Amino acid sequence: SMQTPSITCGLRGLAYMEVEVTGPDKDLHSGLFGGAVANPANVLTRLVAQLVDAEGRVTIPGFYDDVRELTPAEREAFNKAPFSLAAYKKSLSIGDVEGEAGYTTLERTGVRPSLDVNGIWGGYIEEGTKTVIPSKASAKISMRLVPGQDFKKIAKLFEKHFKAIAPKSVKVKVKFLHGGMPYVAPTDMPAYKAAEKAIAE
Repeated sequence: SMQTPSITCGLRGLAYMEVEVTGPDKDLHSGLFGGAVANPANVLTRLVAQLVDAEGRVTIPGFYDDVRELTPAEREAFNKAPFSLAAYKKSLSIGDVEGEAGYTTLERTGVRPSLDVNGIWGGYIEEGTKTVIPSKASAKISMRLVPGQDFKKIAKLFEKHFKAIAPKSVKVKVKFLHGGMPYVAPTDMPAYKAAEKAIAE
């Protein structure tokens, strides 16, 4: 909470991607082609839905290979930070939290990686109706990374997987937009100890 001083000693990294799914070379009429031609918007949402499973785990092969698991003692220490789930949900006006099974909200936002759609678009979105099968649909997708994970490696794994799960009925473009390495400062160095003492006082 805002009343509790703390020292941030780690930040998650980032791999930020953009995907584009193309079906037919132009928008088609759904009355004439609906049910016969792949709809890129339908396909894109199917592909995106497959990136995270029902347990909240990212499904990209190799994604967790370099993630360091916390020891039970580290997990206990990590969860000692003051945190109220009820207040957290209330402050965001949400009925419940969601994330990787087996981890607390603090762990999910601090020491576990994640994958999120940041934007998704395609097809007809103006006023009224237009029964198109869009030619293209796109999304921006970012992954938050934890120490051990390299954003360049994760970006490559993402691209390989996204193309592998796409059906032959569409063309897929994957673009890497931005990345950053995760970082954790050692908490046993003199500077940290001094800061810790200052905050305690």
